Amino acid sequence: MTPQHRKDLFLGIVGGISLPFVIALIIFKASRPELTVDDFFTLLGDSDVMSPFIRMALIGNGILFWLFLRRNREMVCRGILLSTLVYGIYVIYMTFV
Repeated sequence: MTPQHRKDLFLGIVGGISLPFVIALIIFKASRPELTVDDFFTLLGDSDVMSPFIRMALIGNGILFWLFLRRNREMVCRGILLSTLVYGIYVIYMTFV
């Protein structure tokens, strides 16, 4: 793997992890304006509250994946896919535990 491929993979992982987090925060604040950002961080482990927000936020990863795929940036897409799988495992864990 070349250094450029590693850099692209890292970019995809960082973008794929941070974008759904930001989108979930925006959706959380829009749906519950009376709660603060501190409440968002407190409720991250509560599966009943956060699981729907994270699942909706993963749509952003799909859009990001599609944009980079159209530009033929396959290594970035792999990073986005990897981070989406991590979020998926987290949602499954929160749902069943």
